[in-house]
Formats: sequence, structure tokens, C-alpha cells
Amino acid sequence: MGGDEFLAAVARPRGDPSPRALAERMLAFARRPLSLDEDVVRFGMSIGIARQPLEAFDLDALQVEADLAMYQAKRGGKNQIHEYDSELRSRAVRNKTLSDELRCAVERDEFAPFFQTQHDARTGAVVGAEALVRWRHPERGVLTPDRFLPVAEKIGIVKHIDLTVMRRAAEAARRLEEKGLILPKLNVNVSLPRLRDPDLAASIASLPLSATALSFEILEAVFLDEFDDLTRFQFDRLREMGVTLEIDDFGTGRTSIVALTRLEPDRIKIDRELARDVATDATQRRIVQSIVDMAASLKVGTTVEGVETRAQAEVLADLGVGALQGFLFGEPCDEAELERRLRGLAAA
Repeated sequence: MGGDEFLAAVARPRGDPSPRALAERMLAFARRPLSLDEDVVRFGMSIGIARQPLEAFDLDALQVEADLAMYQAKRGGKNQIHEYDSELRSRAVRNKTLSDELRCAVERDEFAPFFQTQHDARTGAVVGAEALVRWRHPERGVLTPDRFLPVAEKIGIVKHIDLTVMRRAAEAARRLEEKGLILPKLNVNVSLPRLRDPDLAASIASLPLSATALSFEILEAVFLDEFDDLTRFQFDRLREMGVTLEIDDFGTGRTSIVALTRLEPDRIKIDRELARDVATDATQRRIVQSIVDMAASLKVGTTVEGVETRAQAEVLADLGVGALQGFLFGEPCDEAELERRLRGLAAA
């Protein structure tokens, strides 16, 4: 079926276990080392099995089901066998339904930004806000990205979602500015395909931002794997336009120091897992302190996300963290609630 995919169609009596037995023999054969010249080569195999009654045989449908089972086997690790079952069938139906709904959501402009404020660790003043994507589903209410983003990536609409959230967040910041409420910085998450989009610069230039600075958050793990000359060129171009760059979830990747030296970000966001027990765990305090010191030596700012208690905030401020973000200051909210919060802080 392709460079490394093969299809075997086997007719057997109903209930005959031989397809599974055949797959196990194939797997055992695949595990045997192969002598090639003076080298010994080893390879693996992932097998998906699907069945249909001959009286209702549909090769195309059978191939799709076997393909789904094979990818489930891959997710389980190398050299696995998985049979197509009712759970996979239900999941496929749900994903198909969700895919159709997402395409309609794009047409109906149902994606919107929700905002979570960022605060100076010492003074508590608002220093920015992160725009987080939400789907205003007509039946299921406001949905968070974990409910739809994986399927959105598969059907190729993440670029559109990124652009929509960035545009609508910038429009919200401009409306707040017109009401005398300045949002110093607006953070938006940017996917790798979006960052490599040749139209990105034009999209940024069209945003109605003035007093609000724009900052892109990029996952550390993505760029350690994908960083190349094109990405660096885009980074340089964005900086020329006044866009700052931040590494999100810092500290969870394989080589965070490499990320700092290769990406040369303006700021890092220390992952919530590293700061969760910072008020009670001396080891976590030392880890966060070392990250803050390293960032300071490179003139890189620091933000900690996931701050939930006043004790965490006080310890992080003492460690020299620059900004804090989390439920301590409020859950992500829509534009109207953000305006109320900013007015309340301005009046305090």
C-alpha cells in the first residue's frame, strides 16, 4: 500500500482465530535479525486487524478500519497488534462528527479568545494577558482546546484558528485602549505551521494594535525538534516588527539550556509543574532559582504559569521571577469580564 505499509486480505470462517495467529507469526518473523552484508539489521512491525462478513464485504471500509487499528497499535509501542473494535468505531464516528462541526465552526466564526492576566510578581500590576482559544459551541457551550485541537490539527484548520484568535484578541485590546484601559502586552500561542506561514507578517501588520505589544508563545519541545534556518529567519523578521518571543512550558523539554541559546527568546514561561510545590518543597525552589538565575544571566525575562496560592506568589517573587499567571488572579475570561477586572484593579 506504500513504502512501508502492506495489506493482507484473508478469507476465513466466522470466529476463526487465524487472522490473529497469522499476525502473531508475522510479528515473530519481523523480530528476527536480518543479516545484510556484514551488518545485522533489526526492524519492527505494527499490525492492525479488521473483519467483515463476506456477504457485506466492502474493501475500502475494511482498509480504513484496519488502518485505524494499525495506528492504535503504533500508539501502544513497537511490535504491537490491535484489532478494530467497537471503541475504535465509536471514536472514529466521534472524530468524524467533530471534524464536520469544526468546519462549520470556522464558517460561523465560533472561535474566540479568552484572556488570563499576567501580573508583576512584586507589585501585582497587570503586565499583560494571554489569549487562549475557546470554541463557543452552539450546543455544548464554551469548549477548551483539549476538546477539539487534536482533531483540528488533523483536518488542517489550526492555522485559521490561530489567525482568528490573534485578530479578535487584538481587536479586544484596541477596544479596551479606547476605554482608557491599557493592556501592556498580549500573548498569543502560535503553532509551527502558522509560524512558517509566509503570510504571517502581513497578518501582524493588519492588527489594530498600538499601545499593546504583541508576544508569541512557542512550545519549547516544538522548536528543539523543528528549529531550522527558515524558522530563524521568521524569528528575525518578527523581531523587526516589534513582536517578542517567549518559550512556553519551559523546563519540560529535553534540553532547556539549548533552547535558550538557540532560540534567544525575550522571555520564558516556567512550567506549572516546576512551581506547583515551590512554597513547601526546597528542591523545587532551588530548581526555579537556578532557572531564574540562568535566564537573568542571558537577559531573558521570566514568567511562571499555574500560580494558585498567595504563598506560591510570595516565594516566586522572592526567587526573582518577573511575572505570574494563574488562577490566583482569576480564571481565563471573555472580553467583558477582562474589562471589569481591569477597571477593578485600576480603582484599587
